[in-house]
Amino acid sequence: MPRRICAISGKGGAGKTTVIILVAGEYAIQGKKILLIDADPRQNLAEWWKRCEAKDNLPANVELHSAATQRSIETCLPNKTASTT
Repeated sequence: MPRRICAISGKGGAGKTTVIILVAGEYAIQGKKILLIDADPRQNLAEWWKRCEAKDNLPANVELHSAATQRSIETCLPNKTASTT
């Protein structure tokens, strides 16, 4: 069963990106497949990914997508359920 973990805050520098990277890393170490979606306009996760890529150090079992809108987020999510609102 997929788990979805979100880190949301309007305050910059609160540690959202750091927490998500660390939690994703722990799940990846356990062999689980991870989908990270960077919906932050500052694209800090995408920047971290680019730095990993430049060092030829991309984490195993982790995939990253950037998404700026609700619709683009929904297209990234596997097995999404229809909204009832």
